[in-house]
Amino acid sequence: MSNNLLEDYAGLKVAEAILLNKCVRCVHISNNKLSSEVAEKYAEVITNNKNMKDLDLSNNLFIMDEL
Repeated sequence: MSNNLLEDYAGLKVAEAILLNKCVRCVHISNNKLSSEVAEKYAEVITNNKNMKDLDLSNNLFIMDEL
């Protein structure tokens, strides 16, 4: 990972881990240049993890037209 940024592969793995661990309540993944392909998985996180109180995905490259 260059420049300490998550890439899409790592971003997907983090989302999958959040889905498995229902105790996670706060995740900040801003400024990581995640693409819109990863946005679908985080939409699943938002929908299925009722304990999540703070999920910061700001300043990524999500293009919502593709969802």
